[in-house]
Amino acid sequence: MSYFSNQHFQHLNSSDVLTGEYDACTFSNCNFATASFQQASFENCLFEDCDLSNIKVVKVNFQTVRFVRCKMLGIAFAAANPFLLNFIWSIVSWITAIFTNFPSKNLGFSILKSER
Repeated sequence: MSYFSNQHFQHLNSSDVLTGEYDACTFSNCNFATASFQQASFENCLFEDCDLSNIKVVKVNFQTVRFVRCKMLGIAFAAANPFLLNFIWSIVSWITAIFTNFPSKNLGFSILKSER
């Protein structure tokens, strides 16, 4: 599995498959709508101004991941790896996430501000 640290990715799209481990990486102005992030790992990462609608997150690790000004519709976070799962949503344009049957004791997130 590939390892990326402290890198800035810009203008990626859903055909750019994200696999591997990402530590302290930033993703800016990316359109990942309907992309598959299966078995990727994101730790201390930032997604800003990205469209993440309907992404597939099967067995994905999200540890202290921040979403700023992102569109996030229809994401089934219940398929993500619940171990150390932690999100920070800040100024999210649109969010509808699915946490059905998710072990809530492992879930940590905060929403700092929401635009309407």
